[in-house]
Amino acid sequence: QCDAESVQVEVRNNAPGQQLTYSWTPAFNVVSGGNTATPVLRPTEIGANVITGIVSNQFECEDTLTVTINLGALDSGLPDTVKVCPGVATPLAPNASAEFSYQWGPVTGLSATNVRNPSFTGTVPVTYLVTVTKNSGGISCQVVDTVVVTIGLKPELKVSTMDTTACFNVTLILTATGASGYT
Repeated sequence: QCDAESVQVEVRNNAPGQQLTYSWTPAFNVVSGGNTATPVLRPTEIGANVITGIVSNQFECEDTLTVTINLGALDSGLPDTVKVCPGVATPLAPNASAEFSYQWGPVTGLSATNVRNPSFTGTVPVTYLVTVTKNSGGISCQVVDTVVVTIGLKPELKVSTMDTTACFNVTLILTATGASGYT
């Protein structure tokens, strides 16, 4: 996930007689309390965000604390490939998350380019680049994914009833040819 949640850290002073000062860096990861024992920190990049605290006492002795906050990559949840029938409107991403925003390109065959689940109507294969964005806590995470639309062959079926006349509640056997499978 791409959640830039803030985390509050608490440093405890185990030597109550010492007067400690604090300095947390980098500053862009510090939401508040950058000079306190209880800073609020937030990751700003995908992966490990390392935030360093330098603690000094009145004798100018220093110690360094390291806090690592991991921010995960965004999973678009889009399918890799969608097989459609030629000319039939088909939704491309019915399981795409509503918490993200989407931008599809190119526009070829799409019902819309800025929705999570556009319909495709076309007769030729297309590869779409989809920019998926999630905004959380003032941080914008983005991934570009690919969705490939392939076109299935339209079956040419022949049905034979052998010119049979049927009465009510009589079973007829139909024979179909022209496809490799039937449903």
